[in-house]
Amino acid sequence: MLLSFLKLGFLTVYLTEPFISGFTTGAAIHVLTSQIPSIFGLKIPRGTDRAFKLPKFYIELMHLLFRQINWISTAIGIESIIVLYLAKYLNKRFKSKIRIVLPCELILVSCSSPL
Repeated sequence: MLLSFLKLGFLTVYLTEPFISGFTTGAAIHVLTSQIPSIFGLKIPRGTDRAFKLPKFYIELMHLLFRQINWISTAIGIESIIVLYLAKYLNKRFKSKIRIVLPCELILVSCSSPL
């Protein structure tokens, strides 16, 4: 954001491909880690220590997963993932026959959100 504010976006041309790939992978792991407790309906207490936070999080998740899993939340999460992959497959397969891409993410969010 600072580069954009200072009009220094042209510097991103000099970033290497492994750097960009590592940053993208790290962001994906962060998003996945933040969504896992919601999918299983778990409340994981926040740790105050900074060292080895990610491994400690996954160890605590495995302990809670076998004791406090919410099966309804898990079923909705797995069903949503299946619907998204199915919609992606159908959009790709029938791209030439359908003029618009089906906004399945928007439909899924609007159908699953409470009123």
